[in-house]
Amino acid sequence: MLDVMGKFSTLKTSVQEVMASNSTSEQAAIHHANQVSATVLSAMKPALSYYETGSASCTLTRSASMLEAALDVLSRLPYLFYKMESEFALVESGLSEVWLKKAAADLINQKGFIRTEASDFQLVQAFLAFKRGWDSYRPTDAERLLS
Repeated sequence: MLDVMGKFSTLKTSVQEVMASNSTSEQAAIHHANQVSATVLSAMKPALSYYETGSASCTLTRSASMLEAALDVLSRLPYLFYKMESEFALVESGLSEVWLKKAAADLINQKGFIRTEASDFQLVQAFLAFKRGWDSYRPTDAERLLS
């Protein structure tokens, strides 16, 4: 059926070309549309016969890994539906916009707090003392790995 859908898309493009073409290229575009139409009809014949008879046979086989992947996706559907409903409710009620604005303000405050704390004189002195001690223990990473 995906093949038929692809052919219908090609047919749609061909019909649009006929509609947009000038009189000189119109015949070529119509000829192309007729060819595509014939392939669409031939691809649809099995589907039409299945519809008319009310039954179809499927000989498609799937590997165990493909079935496992399909089951994995299907197992996540309830969660995805719940997530979709929740997000829709938040967007519809306007709460997501409120949350985004508050989160942006909190992020600015957090960055300011980190800048203030990181520039504290005692913290800088402690870090520099640690660095001096670390380098005096063994000056290079290769030497520190030996211990």
